Amino acid sequence: MINTNVIGWSNELNINDQGFTKAWNDKLIKQSLETLINTTPGERVLFKSYGCNLKKYNFEIMNELTIQKIQQEIYQSIQKHETRLIDFEVTVREQDEKVLCDVSYSTKWGSNHTTINLKL
Repeated sequence: MINTNVIGWSNELNINDQGFTKAWNDKLIKQSLETLINTTPGERVLFKSYGCNLKKYNFEIMNELTIQKIQQEIYQSIQKHETRLIDFEVTVREQDEKVLCDVSYSTKWGSNHTTINLKL
């Protein structure tokens, strides 16, 4: 039987009686995707290609073409750096003057079609 619990360190810096806070499964994936999307390539000294170059869209007019470019940028970064995900889909949309991203995915360890929402 395969262990379907994946455990890692939480992005939230909390220390409890057992030590640092840990994250499991989908929470871990969400934190990892938030870090990937909010990191600019070159920001990590030892992993220069890690990240998503979304800052170049800060002053762009949000139209269908810009949203499509952002979506492609995120998709390529996830495909390159988040190898735990299989069968994933990225949807970027504008709502109330905010750009939102939904990532639907399955994982290699069996989590099926989970959708997470991220603010860009």
